[in-house]
Amino acid sequence: MFENMENSEIVSASYGFTKSSGFVASRKRFGFVFRIGGTVEYTVSQKRFVANPGDVVFLPKGIAYEYRTLHSSEAPRVAINFETATSNLQSAVFSLSDFFEKDFIYKDFVNLWKFGTPADRYRCTAVFYNLLSYLSNIEGQSYAEKKHFHVIDPAVEYLQAHIFSPTLKIGELHKRCGVSDAYFRKIFLSRFGMPPSKYIITKRLSHAKAIIENGDFDTLGCVGAEVGFTDPLYFSRSFKKKYGVSPSQMNKEV
Repeated sequence: MFENMENSEIVSASYGFTKSSGFVASRKRFGFVFRIGGTVEYTVSQKRFVANPGDVVFLPKGIAYEYRTLHSSEAPRVAINFETATSNLQSAVFSLSDFFEKDFIYKDFVNLWKFGTPADRYRCTAVFYNLLSYLSNIEGQSYAEKKHFHVIDPAVEYLQAHIFSPTLKIGELHKRCGVSDAYFRKIFLSRFGMPPSKYIITKRLSHAKAIIENGDFDTLGCVGAEVGFTDPLYFSRSFKKKYGVSPSQMNKEV
């Protein structure tokens, strides 16, 4: 469903709270609704599905649907509305448990899309397309692939706990799972939609950006070292490639 949506264009983004109940006669845009908190039940064409915190709901343009919150009146959400030329899309709910940029969507996406620089908007667009890639990957995964995801859990848990360590060795992760390096990388790619090396550098750069924005550091060199980069020049080049500005430029803008 999401494999042919490279022509999509973000129209708006908003943060808010889902009402206790409601009815939409015809949705004006395609949209992703990210459930930050609260459990919400959606009814589309007499089919019901439930979205829990950490899930994303896809709602196609033109559909009619009902919704109601369950168990709680607090139901914060982020919504991203967009246009696409792709047709025959169906409502669905997906877990974002393995989507590495979900925190960016929850915390930063709306403000950067509305009030950020052109570089910030490019960043938001990149995250949006990473989401489409993630969801397309989930849809394309066979049952057999999903069944084997747990095999790499020991390495994933270790990776997430030591991701900012400069001594972290990607080539050693597979040993924690008792599988070959090639098999580990295959399952990791299927589960996260990217190889371990890209996952690590993305996490590191995202954390470095947060540190710079908060201003809680001594020098920019210390920022790179804190998130696991041993080469300041490589850190600066990688940062600029991802965010469109160097760490020093971003520091000046903040």
